[in-house]
Amino acid sequence: MDGYPIAMAGLDYGEYLNPQANIGLGRNSTFLNALKEAGHISSRVWGYWPGIDSATTSAAMDGAIVFGGYDAAKTTGPNITLPLAQPSKGCPSGMSLILTSIRLDFPNGTEADLLAPQTISACFRVNFPSIMTAASNPYYNRFLEYTDVTPIDWIKPLYSPRDV
Repeated sequence: MDGYPIAMAGLDYGEYLNPQANIGLGRNSTFLNALKEAGHISSRVWGYWPGIDSATTSAAMDGAIVFGGYDAAKTTGPNITLPLAQPSKGCPSGMSLILTSIRLDFPNGTEADLLAPQTISACFRVNFPSIMTAASNPYYNRFLEYTDVTPIDWIKPLYSPRDV
């Protein structure tokens, strides 16, 4: 794969300054096309699992990316395949969805939903350097309320170990 450049940290490719390396996995990905044409994968499908960060090693899980499929062990419910929408300014990837719940599960068995009672429209962006962004009011404010923690740095939520 030496012939396939990966986006470099600090390289502005027209949308925003991206602080992380990227592998192009878009509609016309030369990377996925090359893997499929060489017979290394059976389809241009890919699956991404961000992993789980945890204060305890036993609960943490490494992330993974699967080219040519997905890791069924990381999914629940029936598989749903939908066509990509046309790229737009609001969703350049064409992968939009409606989120009905973002649930927090607490060690004591209780749970809270950051979205309830509404839903929000979201755009899945494979080149975005963070897992997600959301409006501080009400979503981030609800997170702070439900978790009863005060961040040390609100832009990149860092929490004191005593608060976790």
